Amino acid sequence: MNPFTSTEIVGLRVLLVDDEIFIREMGSDVLSMLGCISTVASDGLEAWNIFKEDPTAFDIIITDYNMPEMTGIDLASKVYNMRPNMPFILSTGFASGFTEKQAQDLGISSILPKPYMIEQLKDAIIDAVGNTTTA
Repeated sequence: MNPFTSTEIVGLRVLLVDDEIFIREMGSDVLSMLGCISTVASDGLEAWNIFKEDPTAFDIIITDYNMPEMTGIDLASKVYNMRPNMPFILSTGFASGFTEKQAQDLGISSILPKPYMIEQLKDAIIDAVGNTTTA
C-alpha cells in the first residue's frame, strides 16, 4: 500500500490550477498517487471556464496564487459566488503579503507554500475537505 494514500481523499475530484507546466504535470502525478482524480488548468481563466461548466464536478480546487489572465484569488472569488463552501487551497511560491486571515475571509481553506512535500499536500487536502461544510 502506498504510504501517502489516505481513505479520506481517495476518489476526490481535484481541479489543479498552475501556469507552470512542470507543476501541473508533477501535481497531477502526485494527486494520482494519493488516489485523487485530477483535472488540470493552465491559469485561472481556464479553470473558471472548466468549473462553471459543472460546479459540482469537483470536490476541491488547488490553485497557484500568481498566474496570468486570472489570479488564484480572483478564481476563488468567482468560485465562491457560484458555489459557497468549496474546499479551496491556494498555493504560492513567494511571500505575497497575503495572510491566512485574508484567505479565511475569502473562504480559502488554506495557503500551501511552495515547494511542498507530498505529506503536506495530503494534509492540506484532508484539512480543507474535512473543515468545509456543505450548504
